[in-house]
Amino acid sequence: MEQAVAATAGDLETVDAEAPLILDFDETFWLRNSTEAFLDSVRPAWPAALLLAFLDLARPWRLLPGPEKDHVWRDWLRVLCVVVLFPWSLGRWRQIARTLGPQWRNPALAPLVSRAPAGGTWIVTNGFRPIVEPLLDALPPAERPTLLASPLLGGFAWRRRGKRAVVEAALGADRLAAATVVTDNDEDGDLLAAVRTPLHLKWPNARYEPAHPNAYLPFYYMERIKRPRQGHLKSVVLADELILLLVVYLWASPSLAALAAIVVLHASFWVIYETLYVENDRVAAEREADPRLSRAYHESQHRFSEPLAWLTGLGLGLLGVTIVQFVPNTPGIVAGMALWTALLAGLRAIAFVYNHLDKTSRIPLYLVLQACKLAGPALLLPLPLAALVLLAAHLAALWLPYVAYRATRSTVDNAWTIPFRLYRLVFALVLAGLWLLALWSTGTTVELAAMGQLALGLAFFALKARHEIKAFAAHAHWLDRR
Repeated sequence: MEQAVAATAGDLETVDAEAPLILDFDETFWLRNSTEAFLDSVRPAWPAALLLAFLDLARPWRLLPGPEKDHVWRDWLRVLCVVVLFPWSLGRWRQIARTLGPQWRNPALAPLVSRAPAGGTWIVTNGFRPIVEPLLDALPPAERPTLLASPLLGGFAWRRRGKRAVVEAALGADRLAAATVVTDNDEDGDLLAAVRTPLHLKWPNARYEPAHPNAYLPFYYMERIKRPRQGHLKSVVLADELILLLVVYLWASPSLAALAAIVVLHASFWVIYETLYVENDRVAAEREADPRLSRAYHESQHRFSEPLAWLTGLGLGLLGVTIVQFVPNTPGIVAGMALWTALLAGLRAIAFVYNHLDKTSRIPLYLVLQACKLAGPALLLPLPLAALVLLAAHLAALWLPYVAYRATRSTVDNAWTIPFRLYRLVFALVLAGLWLLALWSTGTTVELAAMGQLALGLAFFALKARHEIKAFAAHAHWLDRR
């Protein structure tokens, strides 16, 4: 894309009134982004926000063909999914557009449009016609340029084609060459290069607002505020804890239902566990002399609602308990939901005490919180005895750096740089040895299934610790004689 040359608002006065006038729409003729404004208008807002957050997290457009996947496919897929799943949204938008159209029209461009000859002004936009057209229809007829906008179903093809090709097909090459273009879009360089008067303007009163900027999203606080750029959800919640839970609980109940239940219940637990992070930061900001808060805490919108977190957590819990019914020898829905709700309520109570205690006194409660995370599914699914070795090793390895952090007043970075995955493996090997010794000394038969689960867990711990094992082997050495 060719680089657009910046212009100033004063250049508008020099525009030839008889030349064809081509205007960008979003943040130019209309001082907001029409796609984001439409998506923001979808109701109910919370499910719509969750859908959009999921799409941005999964990025399914990466699997689609062609270059510039975000530009070509992202908005088209987002709008299409919303229209399909919230079919009333376009009808509601047509009502809202009657107010929004005139409200956000750019007054600085009104003189250009008014003095242009009839039929001499065009809007060309990558926005979608069913979204942009109602905004223009809300304006007086004399102030409506001819609209060249993307169709909804073929939006990806429109973007792949490019604005220059679209305008050239509509106006012809000669009229395009004589035209004036006004746009804020940095990607319109090819269109600007094709006209006589290219004006690349950024409007100070334009507003780009993403859809549902304040909507509650599960794990948003953890990923963007509490632990920004750490990938905690992926590296810890999913790639470490969830896999350990699957090794522990799926072994005794091997089925697709048990696997799905473990995943859903783990998500339910973490939705409520996230409230611990929010309260921890809030209490620190209000009561601690030296609160350790991320920059994002002060600079970003928190997008958190504890009532909605509970609604989400309990909803996921109910789904998990329902799936558990397909696993033999598990509690019924009523009993299972009562047990799971009690776990979440107990977690929240312990978290409240934890967050309001002085930092040193939090040390034992931290271990209890981590134990709830691992032992919670045992309320609904069988917990094999051999798995206690794996759970105990995991808890000990987590607690060790935390004790170092709190008891010695070390920094978080220093405390958590210890090779705790290596220590977890060592803990597990020692505990496994003690467990096998206890079985041997009492003459108890070692079951093959228990040995298999223990071996699988140790293999997982070894895999996660492989880099720490390598570093340990590289640095370990015999002491020299003095």
